[in-house]
Amino acid sequence: MVKTMTIRIYISDGSTHKTVQLTNLLTTAMVLQYLKKKGLLDGSDDWALFEIANSHGLERPLRLWEIVMDAVSTWDMEKNNFLLAKKFTVLQKLYPPHYGWLSFEVSKGKWQKRFCFIMENAIYHAKDKQGTGSTVLCSLGPYDVYTMLHPYRNAPTEYVFSLRAQEKPQFYERSEDYMKLFAADDADSLRDWVLSIRSAKVNSHVTVMYQEERVHFFSYDLHC
Repeated sequence: MVKTMTIRIYISDGSTHKTVQLTNLLTTAMVLQYLKKKGLLDGSDDWALFEIANSHGLERPLRLWEIVMDAVSTWDMEKNNFLLAKKFTVLQKLYPPHYGWLSFEVSKGKWQKRFCFIMENAIYHAKDKQGTGSTVLCSLGPYDVYTMLHPYRNAPTEYVFSLRAQEKPQFYERSEDYMKLFAADDADSLRDWVLSIRSAKVNSHVTVMYQEERVHFFSYDLHC
């Protein structure tokens, strides 16, 4: 069943917008191509469609294969969240699993620094670089990675990013289960963590799609 939703998409600095009717079949790539055909974007390939989540002060670029309506459906519609098309040049490149020291908020205003690494679609943490006592800090499956729209108060550094659940916040009894905050040591580390997590999510998606295709193929073969 095809579902529809009408939404504004803002362009670049937000001074112009286009009202678009989304469906549950339209990907980010399709929406960007539509905006190009309407003359709202130039023909270059470095445009991205960002989810601007003002409700939590976050943003992230949607992947070209993502269903845009899926991202919008996680919003609290009473908040000032919106979609923004802007230039972004590092969207499609894949990055290796990252590792290094990372601070994370264990409770409101309380942070802990641990050695962290990405493995098996999850972030692990340990006492030291040797991985002593390593355990899963957060599975990446239900979450996606966001950067901050504004500085986060009381963080140990200014280089903060977030893992936010891809469901409405009402589904979570505890706010720390809905959104997890991390602080990197510097700008380069922040960039590496964010891009590496995005890549891990892409790799996980590709693996799932491959497995589903195999199931479909063998199911078809058995019924022929």
